[in-house]
Amino acid sequence: GMLDHTRSIVWNDFGDIDAAITPPAVAFLGMDSPELPVGEILYALQLASRQLPHSSAKEGAPGSAYINPSHDGGYGMLCLPPQAPASVFEGVRWSDPLTAISQMKALSDEGIPVVIGSLMRDIDEMEDLMGLAERLRIARKKTGSADEADKERGGDILCRPPKGREIEAAQIDGDMCRYS
Repeated sequence: GMLDHTRSIVWNDFGDIDAAITPPAVAFLGMDSPELPVGEILYALQLASRQLPHSSAKEGAPGSAYINPSHDGGYGMLCLPPQAPASVFEGVRWSDPLTAISQMKALSDEGIPVVIGSLMRDIDEMEDLMGLAERLRIARKKTGSADEADKERGGDILCRPPKGREIEAAQIDGDMCRYS
């Protein structure tokens, strides 16, 4: 199906670039999600491929799916392990406030473990675009160790990576969530 076709294209074209991500996981990234932290994308691919250096999983254990739910009920990133069948998209409520939840249910029904990443904001409406512009403006004005946007979030649980997992990544101005 489409999932296998996507894997083969990605693996054939880019498989030799990064041997650390083998077997191939597939990441679906929302074009409307410009604030996805690069470090979280890498972490999701490593988790799905079960290539984490500090992983306590047994060798050969299947990877986990990784999803970044969006504030509107959808999701901005879904990373699937190699063993995920195309049926993980069956029954998903597309363009619905329950899209992310129905996707997690479909994964769970197929026996695919799911790790929930940070909540993200996607850009669907003009007000979403205005919010992005404001977050970028605030990020540029940052002073000291925490900027205005970080203070507004107040250590929001939805901006944290999965418990016990640190995501090592360069901090990029404009990220919705920052990791240490």
